[in-house]
Amino acid sequence: MMKFKCYLLLIGVLCTLSGCVHFNFRVTKHLSPESSETADSIEIVEEADVIYIDEIDSEIWESIVLQVCQLQSIKREQMKIEIFTSEDYRNREVWVAKCTLENYEKTYFYYDKASSKVKQISEADYKKELAIVTTLNVQPEIPLYEENHLK
Repeated sequence: MMKFKCYLLLIGVLCTLSGCVHFNFRVTKHLSPESSETADSIEIVEEADVIYIDEIDSEIWESIVLQVCQLQSIKREQMKIEIFTSEDYRNREVWVAKCTLENYEKTYFYYDKASSKVKQISEADYKKELAIVTTLNVQPEIPLYEENHLK
């Protein structure tokens, strides 16, 4: 255990000296194969590689899916929906969605967290809003949430 604390201290000092990289530490316990004692291991994850999703996000995308179904007068099982927003959990005020129907017709939607309402928008507006909300995303082409019932 003392060795483990020394590693954490060393990593902390190195990160402080570098000053420009932030890390999340995940400490896990596992059984050592040689004995029945538990051992600690460290997994370091760069903060930029982590996307935080919480219960509020899941409530938002569920609301978007339900409102899109209501606006389109369709069942959830009759569409593919891709929902995009910022990967930065502190900046998720605007969400955009692309809905593909069984006949491959595409419709586009805008969701504002303040109003909790979904409205249909044009493809041009969708592209403009998508570019804005995904500007800082590591992989802007990958939706934060997707359901595909058209397989």
